[in-house]
Amino acid sequence: MRSSWLIKAGLVIILLLIIWTLYGVFISRSVPQASYEGRETQDNGVEIRAISRGDLAHSSCRGKKDEGSIVEK
Repeated sequence: MRSSWLIKAGLVIILLLIIWTLYGVFISRSVPQASYEGRETQDNGVEIRAISRGDLAHSSCRGKKDEGSIVEK
């Protein structure tokens, strides 16, 4: 009796991990790639890219000082 409870709990945990993984893959695939211009490629295959300023991440913040302003980082 006790082992069937452990098996069910293990299956639920595995199912939740699979759902979490698939959700992560879906979210990562739905984010658009930033447009960039390749500046140069180094000898080791590293590409130096120039990304337009409009494609940087923005975050809104709320506080006493700046209500709803946009912060660039």
